[in-house]
Amino acid sequence: MGKKFVAVYTGISLFLLLSILIVSLGRIVSFRRERLETYKTIHSSLRKMIEDGLSQEKSFHSPLLKSAIQQAFQRTPSLMLVIVYSFDEGIHYLRARNSTVLTTPLSELDALRGFPQFHYNSFTHVKITSSIALPPGTTYLLDAVYLLVDPSELIPILRDAIILILLLAGITLWIYFYGKRTIELSKATPRVEEQSKRIKEASETKQPEPESPPQNPSVETPPIDQCLFSPTTGLGWQQHLEKRLTLELERAAYNEQDLSLVLMQIAGMDRSNDSYRELAKSIQTSIAFEDLVFEYGEDGVAIVLPNSSLEQSITTLKGFLKKLDPSIPKQFNLPRCGVSSRNGRLIDGKQLILEAEGALKKAGSTWKDCIVGFRSDPGKYREFITKKEASQSIEEVVQASS
Repeated sequence: MGKKFVAVYTGISLFLLLSILIVSLGRIVSFRRERLETYKTIHSSLRKMIEDGLSQEKSFHSPLLKSAIQQAFQRTPSLMLVIVYSFDEGIHYLRARNSTVLTTPLSELDALRGFPQFHYNSFTHVKITSSIALPPGTTYLLDAVYLLVDPSELIPILRDAIILILLLAGITLWIYFYGKRTIELSKATPRVEEQSKRIKEASETKQPEPESPPQNPSVETPPIDQCLFSPTTGLGWQQHLEKRLTLELERAAYNEQDLSLVLMQIAGMDRSNDSYRELAKSIQTSIAFEDLVFEYGEDGVAIVLPNSSLEQSITTLKGFLKKLDPSIPKQFNLPRCGVSSRNGRLIDGKQLILEAEGALKKAGSTWKDCIVGFRSDPGKYREFITKKEASQSIEEVVQASS
C-alpha cells in the first residue's frame, strides 16, 4: 500500500469514528431532552395537585394530600423525591423513594432552614423547582428530583456505536493484511523469476544435482507422553501429577497458603468418551486452572486447587456438581469425589494423593455422600513426621558407613 492511500484511509477512518461518536452523543442528548420536557409536564401536574390539596385542607399533613402524592409516586417510577419548604420555617413536607438522594441525615431535617441539599447525578437525574401559589404571607417552594436517564436505556445507543466501530476495525484489519500479502507477493515475484532462470541455466549445462545428505537414524521423534497435555482429553498426564503437586505444595508452604487436591471419579465413563472431554473442559473453565487438571485412571480427574481449604474446596465442588450437565448423571453414575488439603502441614504430593484416594474410597453414589474430605489428625501427623525423619537419618548412616 502506498503512503498516499494510507494517509487518505486514515483520514477517512478518523472522520467516520468521529461521526459515530457525535451521532451517538446526539442521540443521548436528544433522548435526555425529550425526557426533560416530559418531566416538566409531570411536575406542573404535581404542583397543581399540591396547590389543590392545600387550598382544601390548608395542611401538609392532610390524608388527601399524602394520598395524592403517593399516587404520583406510583404513576411515575422515575420520581425520586418531593419536598416542600420555605425560607423562614424550613421543610414542611418530604417524601423520598430512598434515602440515597439526600445529603442531610433524616434526624437533622426538622431543624433545617433555607435550601435543602440533594445528592444526585446531574446527567442521569434532574431537579425541577417551582413555587406554590398560596395566599400572601408565606412563599412555599416545591422541589422534585426525577430519574432522567436510566443507564440501561443507553445500552441500545452504545451497542449500535460499538457495532459500527467493530465493523470499521474489521475493514481496517482486512485492508492491512490484504496490503501486506500483496507486498509480500510483489517482493517474491522477482525471486521466483530469478530461481526459474537459474534452474533453466543449470538444466542447459547438465550439471549433476547434489545428493541429499543421509538421514541420521539416531534422531527419533520424542514419545507423545513427554508433552504436558494429553491430545485426547486436553488434561495433564497422570504421571506428571505427583511432581507438579509437590511443587505447588512447596509454593503454598512458602506463601503460608492452603492447597487442596480433588480426585473425581465417574464410574462407567472412559477417557475416549466425548462426555469425559466435555467434563474436563467444564472443570478447566469453571473451578481450576488449565495446567492444574490431570487425568486420573481411566474414568477420573485430578484437580489441584491452590489457596483453597478443605471446606472451601467442598463448597466449590458442590456448586460445580449442581451446575453439571444433567445428561452425565443420567448416562453414567454420579461423580464421586475425594478431597484432601495441606492444612498447614509440610507434606509432599505422594502423601496428599494417598489421603485423597482414601477419601475417594469412602465416597458414596448419592448427593449426600458423593463428596468426602480427609481431615488430618495432628497426633498422627507428628508420628508420620517422626518416622520420616528417623528413616532419613538411617539412610544417611548407611550411606556414610558404605
